[in-house]
Parts: sequence; C-alpha cells; structure tokens
Amino acid sequence: MKKLSLLLILVLLISGCASSQTSYVHPEVPSVYYEIFVASYYDSNGDGMGDLDGVREKLPYIQETLGISNVWFMPVMPSPSYHKYDVTDYKTIDPQYGDMESMKNLLTAMESRNMTLILDLVLNHTSIEHPWFTRAVACETDQHM
Repeated sequence: MKKLSLLLILVLLISGCASSQTSYVHPEVPSVYYEIFVASYYDSNGDGMGDLDGVREKLPYIQETLGISNVWFMPVMPSPSYHKYDVTDYKTIDPQYGDMESMKNLLTAMESRNMTLILDLVLNHTSIEHPWFTRAVACETDQHM
C-alpha cells in the first residue's frame, strides 16, 4: 500500500510539472498608431501651421494609403512652447490648431471611418504661465493646490 501511495504521488507530481501549452492569441489586425505633431502636419488655411482641419482633410490618406486607423496626437492644448508639452489650459485647443468645433469635426470624421484618437495629455507638470503655477509662486493658498 505504501508503494502504491508513493507511486500515485510521484505520478501526480510529474504530471503537474508538464509545461503549459498556452499560446498568445494575436489579434487578426494588429493595432498601429500614427503619431502626429499637428503643428507640422498639414496646413488647411495657408497660415504656415498645421491644424486640426488639415488632419481631418488627410484622414483618407492616413487610413487608405497608410493603412492606419489609430491616431495619436502630441499635445494640442495651449502652451508657450512649440512642442506644447507645458500646457497653460487643459480645457481648450491651441488657437493655432483650431478650436473645439474643429476637434468635434475631426472626431466626427474619424468616427465615420471607424478610426480612434489618443491625446497626449501632459499631467505631471504645467507651464510656468499656468494659473496653478503662478498662484503657487505667489504663495496664494488654495484648498485644491
């Protein structure tokens, strides 16, 4: 009986050590994101600066020619710098790029093409011109700071 129990334990241990054949299931169509720096992309109004309407005009090119359905914008909020990574207002679009209506039009056009948009939202710091920063430097007390 003791040998049978030992044999059973040994069989269970060996079978428990078998490698799992779990494999990663690849999506049918891999997701690719096309990162756009709006300022240098496509100028729709001739002012020398790329804008949201320019991106909207180029959606057929992005999707049909490049085969891309996912777009990733570098920051599009107002900022004193060219790269927009030091935001002064998180609630609006930089006027050089357009306005909220331009963004809504772009999103509507993307939705009709089954495209997605990711915004690069810089939350770990702000511009020295942002009200949060200027109030902190002025030592103003605020319950939310």
